[in-house]
Amino acid sequence: ERDVLIALFDAEEPPYYLTPVMGSIRFYERQATGPVHAALILDLVGHEVPIPGLEDVTFVTGMESDPGLEEVMREAVIRGLPPSDGVRWVTALNRYVGDVSDHHVFRRERVPYLFLSCGRWEHYHRASDTPERLAYGKMSAIADGLERMTRSVAERPLHGPWEGYDTAPTDLATMRAALGDLADRMDLPLDDRGDIERMAGLLMHRMGL
Repeated sequence: ERDVLIALFDAEEPPYYLTPVMGSIRFYERQATGPVHAALILDLVGHEVPIPGLEDVTFVTGMESDPGLEEVMREAVIRGLPPSDGVRWVTALNRYVGDVSDHHVFRRERVPYLFLSCGRWEHYHRASDTPERLAYGKMSAIADGLERMTRSVAERPLHGPWEGYDTAPTDLATMRAALGDLADRMDLPLDDRGDIERMAGLLMHRMGL
């Protein structure tokens, strides 16, 4: 229903990060030829999550940017929990990690977005980040999920409100399905937003964020 542009942005790292010459900012401000319906951004999706038992998890933020994206996630990849396609998807608010990648300009301009990432790992920005360490099966599953998300976003009107609804029920459902064992060890019930925030803080600490 809508055109899909595949963009490989460069200049995402310092000293260009969040400056006018950052590739995604330059694209949005100077090169886009019309309104952007939505953006699906991937960064650091080639590896396993470096936490035992969570290797197949992929995190998704930005669902709060439009209520329609919650339906996208539920229809495209969450469906029946736990995983059915080789990857477990965990949704969370973007404010837990911040604008750490190319979704920044889209969030700034109130364009609905989803940001997919597996977080940092020990080989981040190191010479040891070599092809044999990549998780090819997981990448294939992420690509399949991304295609379903893209098709769903393309056919769906996104009218807002911008960040105007509570994603906690879906966030809790995905966390319980993917992180339930870890939550049990922490004696964390995953019943409300406070529990989500405590879990998010723990995960970021373990991944060095």
